[in-house]
Amino acid sequence: MLKQLSRTLLGIFAALAFAVSANAQSLTMMNIGGAGSARVSTLCANVSHTSVSGSTSDTFTATSICSADPTRVLLIGVGAASSSGTSPTTLSVTVGGVSATSVITLNSGTANMLGVFAVPVASGTTATVVVTLTGGTTSSIAGGVMIWAVYGLSSTTATATNSGTGTSYSIAAAFNGSSILYAGNTNSPAPSFTFCAAQTQQVGGGRFYAGCLVNPVTGSSVSGTITYGAGTNDAFTGASFF
Repeated sequence: MLKQLSRTLLGIFAALAFAVSANAQSLTMMNIGGAGSARVSTLCANVSHTSVSGSTSDTFTATSICSADPTRVLLIGVGAASSSGTSPTTLSVTVGGVSATSVITLNSGTANMLGVFAVPVASGTTATVVVTLTGGTTSSIAGGVMIWAVYGLSSTTATATNSGTGTSYSIAAAFNGSSILYAGNTNSPAPSFTFCAAQTQQVGGGRFYAGCLVNPVTGSSVSGTITYGAGTNDAFTGASFF
């Protein structure tokens, strides 16, 4: 009788152990919240003006910001070209009247700036986006914005940033995060990247920008080379988030 009971109990324990093991393997394969689980992101808008705005701000009304969600963060590549004046010192962006966080910006030559911005926006599918240059003697600008909606980011604080004027880039990337690259040059064609097919835009008649966003699930960095057009003022900015 005792032997039979012992065998029964051993069988139950073995079945439980198998169930726990199978469940753990299932969770591992699903990789819930883990390094191999791709972040969901969508390109919402790629808009720009080829003529100057007549002021130090350039406004884009009814700009798509994709589907509303409590976890939505907008990652934005921004470029601005001034018609005249000395180099501006500050580039800023608002979305629906809310100031976006300046993650990294770069003065890319006389009267030109570019950068990466981030802002959480839970509601709405469109918004008015305003790009502003301040400082220097800038009197009139043309702007361009590329907006990606990323869902489920932990923070709008970048885990890594990089900027420069060379043709090589490397940005430390977070597993299950998002990395954005935004570059510009004077004269066509717009820059191109080795690690993704870039969105492109023309700003202010003679300034060309390109940008893309990837969600790395392997490796520790997003790196490669940039091919610029035949002009000047080559520059790039990039950032990673988790």
